[in-house]
Amino acid sequence: MHLFRRDDQERIAALDVGVPAQDFSPVTILDPFDNQQLTVYQQNPATLGQDRYLLTNPPGLNERSMDLWPKRGPRGTA
Repeated sequence: MHLFRRDDQERIAALDVGVPAQDFSPVTILDPFDNQQLTVYQQNPATLGQDRYLLTNPPGLNERSMDLWPKRGPRGTA
């Protein structure tokens, strides 16, 4: 088996700087699949169309993943 590890640092993200978080309000709906209550967020209608995205490297936006892969022998045998 081979252990594979990947560390991605200084990742890029698109942040919506046009509509702040306080312009969204929680709304409870009923999940149509299992009839449980879900909280979703509704955008203030006055802010529709004001989205502005900033492509940036937010501090601390890192990702680490680890996988275990089977070791391959001759002709693809394990």
